[in-house]
Amino acid sequence: MRERVRAADSGKGPPISHFGPEANLLAELAETMRTYGATGTGKVRRYIHDAAEAKELGGEPGTFTDWKPMAEKSDVLFYEGLHGGYKDGGVDVAKNVDLLVGVVRSSIWSGSRSCTATRTCGATARTRWSTPSCGACPTT
Repeated sequence: MRERVRAADSGKGPPISHFGPEANLLAELAETMRTYGATGTGKVRRYIHDAAEAKELGGEPGTFTDWKPMAEKSDVLFYEGLHGGYKDGGVDVAKNVDLLVGVVRSSIWSGSRSCTATRTCGATARTRWSTPSCGACPTT
C-alpha cells in the first residue's frame, strides 16, 4: 500500500485513497460480517495507529495485524471502521449489518468553523466536533 501511495503522490501511478475500494479488503470484510451473522465467530484484524499499539500488537504504525480468529463466540460484533455500510458492484458489506451508525460533518459549518447558518452570532466552534452554543443555529 505504501508503494502505491508513493507512486500516486509522485504522479507515477493512478490516484489512490486510503478510504477507497482499491485500498481496502472489502470482500473480506463482507465475508467477515456474513460469517459472524451466521455463526457468531469469524476473523479480525486490527489497524496499528501508533507506537503504543505497535508495541502491543507487534507491528508498525500505519499497518494492519494479520487476520486472526475472534476470541470466542459472541452475540454482538462491534465494528469500528469506515466501511460497514459499503455496497458497490459485487461487494455488499451492509447487507449483514443490523445497526449502522455514521458520522457526517454538517455543511452549515465553513472551514473556519464559524456559524454560517444564520451569520448573526459569529460564534466559532471550540473543537472540530463541537458547535457554537448561541442558540440561533438549528444544530445547537
